[in-house]
Amino acid sequence: MKMAQLLLLLISCAIAKAQVVSNNPSAPALTNTLAIYLLAGARKPALEDNKLEPKPVLADHDFVAYDTNTQRLAIRAEAAKRLCRGIKEKAGYTQPQFIEPRVRGDGRPSYGFDWPDTPFVLQALEERVCVGEFSSDLSSFLYDVPLIKPVKLFIHADSTNDVQFRIENPRNDKRIIAAFERLFQITNTPSKNTLK
Repeated sequence: MKMAQLLLLLISCAIAKAQVVSNNPSAPALTNTLAIYLLAGARKPALEDNKLEPKPVLADHDFVAYDTNTQRLAIRAEAAKRLCRGIKEKAGYTQPQFIEPRVRGDGRPSYGFDWPDTPFVLQALEERVCVGEFSSDLSSFLYDVPLIKPVKLFIHADSTNDVQFRIENPRNDKRIIAAFERLFQITNTPSKNTLK
């Protein structure tokens, strides 16, 4: 539970830094203060042995809010749609009906978060912090790494609302604490948004 809270605080600090920088036109552009990369191969036990895709699937500007009480984070709608497509393409889904929006029971096209469990690496300040898994409540697998799961199983294709995810993590990881401390020293402005 502590690791999940620290992971959420880490995300919050990145959001706070992004907000401070975006309000200052002379500030340098942020480059992956906080980033999540999909793996370019199978997950390896040693963090540094994992090969990453060249570009992060989620980065600074994608994160919107977090809540340490509910262990939820929110990302922008476009980022959630990109994440859904990216995970499914990474899993080898090539047919459009699996990657593109599908018409749901309400008649509206939607992206489904019915993705396969997919490993990722979280980086803070361009330093690898931990390996985890994107998963969903449809998964029957158990993991000993942080999990990021969607709160709802789909997003409408025309939605502009932020999308919430839960962070589940059963262990305390000193790398998260160290990354949070480094990020906190830089931003010096922790923030918290309540997500329901």
